[in-house]
Amino acid sequence: MPLADLTAAHIAAQQGSFEPQRGNNALVRFDIDPEGLLVFAVSTFPLPKLHNEPLELQYLNETRKFAGAHTVDDMDFTFTDYIDNPVALKLLSWYQRVFDLYNGKIGLARNYKSRGDLTLYGPNGEFDRRWELIGCWPSSFDAGDIDMSSGEPVKINMTITIDKAIPADGLDAGVRL
Repeated sequence: MPLADLTAAHIAAQQGSFEPQRGNNALVRFDIDPEGLLVFAVSTFPLPKLHNEPLELQYLNETRKFAGAHTVDDMDFTFTDYIDNPVALKLLSWYQRVFDLYNGKIGLARNYKSRGDLTLYGPNGEFDRRWELIGCWPSSFDAGDIDMSSGEPVKINMTITIDKAIPADGLDAGVRL
């Protein structure tokens, strides 16, 4: 491409190409929350990060690499704590299914694992991309910090461990991967 063609004219152009995905147009939902309380309380979260452990095989004087086990990185979520909605209680209750704080017992996976989905929306509200989240469970719970010199809302941090993250069909997702 000639240097003269390298302008920003193609970004969010009138012809409708290169519309940027906004970082504030996404929602995440977990099946443990049928009324959607956590959807409205989530403040920040990452998109799924997928990777395969590279394995090596040495033969004579060379090494070849090939794909090992597939994993999904844990996802760190931040929730805003609200006085009039039991966000903290709902999150702590989910964590307590993993580890009972009263008797020290680990829960059964069938009782604490959940499904979820993460949906990215365009600025017009139509969804563009969606991820199915399978085998979600809280592996850490942080109730937040209190700062007596600040009026900022209390933020609850929770790490969600995920077995699988699968791209799902969206409005304009094209070919399913």
